[in-house]
Parts: sequence; structure tokens; C-alpha cells
Amino acid sequence: MVIHTLLHEVVMDTTSTSTIRANNSVAVIACAMDLEAEPMIALLDGAQSCTCGNAKCTTGFLAGRRVHVTVTGIGLVNAAVAATQAYLTFGDSLAAYLCAGTCGGLAATTGVLDVIIGTEFIYSRADATAFGYAPGQVPGEPASFAAYAHYIAAAETMRQNRNYRLLFGQVASSDAFVTTRSVEKTREVFPSALAADMESTAAAQVCAKFAVPFISIRAVSDLCGPQAGQDFHVDAGEAAAVSARAVADFFAQL
Repeated sequence: MVIHTLLHEVVMDTTSTSTIRANNSVAVIACAMDLEAEPMIALLDGAQSCTCGNAKCTTGFLAGRRVHVTVTGIGLVNAAVAATQAYLTFGDSLAAYLCAGTCGGLAATTGVLDVIIGTEFIYSRADATAFGYAPGQVPGEPASFAAYAHYIAAAETMRQNRNYRLLFGQVASSDAFVTTRSVEKTREVFPSALAADMESTAAAQVCAKFAVPFISIRAVSDLCGPQAGQDFHVDAGEAAAVSARAVADFFAQL
């Protein structure tokens, strides 16, 4: 499925709520919180409220392409439910599923407001190593879930953007925050992980099950371990705005 075919009808009702017909292509941008979705919605042309199962959604055009911005709620279960709901709503017309918003900078090299393009996703709290599984691997599932290669390639063309620093790599998700007390152990177990969040891996797993192209584009709002000479926290709304600009730049590359 190719995202440049994202053109389809919007059916209007008398209450100004729209439902996108599932026989036309659509991209879904998933944000955990309203404050993450708001700057994304502000960039849409012709934004209107819409339905995607029971999820709170807004539809509109981004870089000339039809998208759905949905607020999923925080956490792995909410993320999995929202991704499943999107597939049940749109089926094979779901051409792209993106996680956007904020994340924690896990690697010592990350900084606040860096944009992390997730290329690989693991569960940082999953530990079945006693049975021969890799750290972060759920038994019976792959060791990790990969972003869609075509979308990674598209994001690579954004490297020259001077408005934010762009990093590509592994994202670790769980329902537990990575704190100063746990950050060194997490870095030891997952030395390739750039960022931590609470949704992306669950969404990536659902998308893998349904063969839906997936990628995450999030901006760092907090560092999981304080670093000398640098603030370790910015307002989440500021980071969300950077993520929204990066998502818009990503769509412009497709």
C-alpha cells in the first residue's frame, strides 16, 4: 500500500461529524493525549471531527493527503486497542499508522526536542530470557517489531532539516516510566534504545499482525537520566509541536 493514493470521500451528516469510507485509503496518526494531538490537528487543512470506532478523531488533509488524528489514551493496552480499532474501521484501506507526540530520551546521546524516528520497537519490561528469549521479546512474538522500510527511507530525506535534530533507532515501550533509578539498567539491557514511551511497541505489534505500514515520529520531552549541562525537561506541548512539524515534513516527503 502506498500513501500517495490517500484520497477518498468524506460523508457529512447534519451534525457536522464525518465518517471516512473504508474503501478509500487513509493514514492514522495516533497520539496518546489531547496535548499531543492539538498541534497536529492545528496543521490540518479542512479539519473536522470524525468517527473511528469509539475513538476521538479529527480528519483533514496534511501535505495534500487525507489523515485521521486519533487520541488513544496512555499506555500499551490503549495503544493496542486504538490500532486494532483503526484496522477494523478501515481494513486494507489503512495505508499508514503513525505514533506521534512525546517520548523520553533513553540513550545518553539524546537531548530534549530531538525527533526520534522509531525503526525498531521492543517491550522494555518483557523478560523471558530464562526460556531463551531475547530481552524485550514476548514469548511467541518476534524479538522486535520493525517500522515500514519505505517510511524509514522517506524520513531519511528529512535529515537536513535545521529546525530539529533527527535520530533513527530503537524505541522501548512499557507501562512503567524509566526513572533515574532504573535508567542505567535499562541502558545496559537495551544499549541500542534511543527513546522510551508507553505506546509505540503495542501499536507496532498490532500493525505487524495486520500488515499495516507503521512508523513512530516523536519528540523528546524528558531525559530518562539527567545529563550535565543540559535541561532534562521541556513542556510536553512544546515537544508535541516539534513532533507535529516533523510528521508534516514526513508526509511532504512521500
